Amino acid sequence: MQSFLDAFPRLADPREIRKIRDDLPVYILSGGDDPVGQRLEGVRVLIDRYRSAGLTSIAQDFYSGGRHEMLHEMNRRDVITNLLVWMSSIVERRS
Repeated sequence: MQSFLDAFPRLADPREIRKIRDDLPVYILSGGDDPVGQRLEGVRVLIDRYRSAGLTSIAQDFYSGGRHEMLHEMNRRDVITNLLVWMSSIVERRS
């Protein structure tokens, strides 16, 4: 079984990122204090890589003070609501 961490080099490889459908809707959410996302610095790098690879439908929500598990934070209702609103908008566009 391959570890998630073993996939990191592929996640940063522009050739691999270009394999993602450019019309695929992507939603990125992160807490501003998430050390895994390097307190948004790493998340912004990821978004830039996606855009550079040609992805055009990238939505994002950042939550000040949030950490890594945004669905378990005190403001999880807002996080879930924003996710559901984004999902609904994608479904409406596809219908």
